[in-house]
Amino acid sequence: MDVEFAASNGRRISGKEYSTSDSTNGSGCSNTCVRILAVHGWLDNANTYNQVAPRLISCAEAAGISATFISIDLPGHGKSEHFGLEGTYFPWDYALAVLDVSVSLKWPKFTLIGHSMGGHIALLFAGIYPEMLENLVIIESVGYVNRLGDVKDDASALRTFISRRRSFTTDKSQQERSTYSSAEEAAKVRMNGATTVSFEAAMTLCERGLVSTAEGKFSWSFDKRLYLRHVFRWDHESIEAILRKITCRALFLFGSSSSILSPDDALLKQRIAILSDRTGESSVTWIENGTHHLHLEKETAVIAVARIAQFLLSVQSVTSSYTSKE
Repeated sequence: MDVEFAASNGRRISGKEYSTSDSTNGSGCSNTCVRILAVHGWLDNANTYNQVAPRLISCAEAAGISATFISIDLPGHGKSEHFGLEGTYFPWDYALAVLDVSVSLKWPKFTLIGHSMGGHIALLFAGIYPEMLENLVIIESVGYVNRLGDVKDDASALRTFISRRRSFTTDKSQQERSTYSSAEEAAKVRMNGATTVSFEAAMTLCERGLVSTAEGKFSWSFDKRLYLRHVFRWDHESIEAILRKITCRALFLFGSSSSILSPDDALLKQRIAILSDRTGESSVTWIENGTHHLHLEKETAVIAVARIAQFLLSVQSVTSSYTSKE
């Protein structure tokens, strides 16, 4: 079912809730209940967990475990409100959104799941508020990217960012949106976006991410200022310091066919080494044939759920094949 939360800035954060039959709602989830909050990737929405959430709840139900899974639309995405004209979407704004939702739910401790940018946010939140997390499940992410190489021309980067940021407010052409005659047409375009997905996966994102226009067409609901991304980059030492603050158990899921990360990726190796050298268990699983959206594609989502269920619930959901590197 759809749920809404009031953020501390007065804006609305929307989401979806899945619960076992003995867990009436998120805020009513008892201390013995498995509490899961999930955040999606850049330009996606809460539907990104449509394959994972119901399967994981079914696993909990079958095992007699009370559980609630809440997938939110991050600010500026899906059905959540956009920031005002003065707003910009920075990493800490998303971390604040996670905090706002957890406070609304009255969850002092919970499990946080994040995919891609949502994984960056989850790792950042876990380092800032380590006492609040019982577990982390990170899909296709090793945290925010630090400075690349030795180039540190912050002045030029900031000038470009500020100019583009201003144009989104002053230039009406920047506010124009691509429109589509049908959800199917929008899905076909999304299939070949920054990361490719199947038509079925694209349609899942469209179901929550499209809105009708006055002309009877469809456009994406997300805030176009999200195209700015964030100009801020930590140096490696700062990121390492944040990651070392994480104390909870952490499971990392990567796809063997991902277009973003690979087992030989130097940054991935570096970050996993840091996360393994801290207080708290870290496990890494590579899912065969998994893409960047391995959790949204039906075939690999089943395998992902099997591993997550084993990690969070200590149960086996299905007989599946994955490569685990403990």
